[in-house]
Amino acid sequence: YHAHHVTPAIDAATQPFFDAVAPHWPPRRALLDRDYVDIACPFEPVPHPALRIAHDWTAEQALAYVGTWSSTARCRAATGTDPVAAVADAVREAWGPGPRTVTWTTCVVTVRVR
Repeated sequence: YHAHHVTPAIDAATQPFFDAVAPHWPPRRALLDRDYVDIACPFEPVPHPALRIAHDWTAEQALAYVGTWSSTARCRAATGTDPVAAVADAVREAWGPGPRTVTWTTCVVTVRVR
C-alpha cells in the first residue's frame, strides 16, 4: 500500500514527515512506489478496480502508526531527530478532536496465466 491520506489539511501537515523519512526507505521500496511497473512479467495484466484500506483513527493513533515504520527508525538513527515529533503538533491541530477516516491505496498486480 501507498502512503495514507486523510484530508488535504492533514495531508499537508503530514507531508514534512513523509519528506523526512523518504530517503530512509530501503531501495526496494521504489518498486512499490512505482506500482511494480519495473518488473517484467510474462503474463497478461488483468484490469481491476482500485483497492483501498480504510480505518477510523485519532491523530494519536496515526502518529503512533508512522512511528513504527522502519524508515522512521532509520531517520531517527541517521539524523538524531524524531520526524514524528517534528509534525505532531501540526497534525493534531489539523486533525481536530475525534477519529477521522484514514485511507491507503493498495498496489495490486493481477495477472492471468496464458
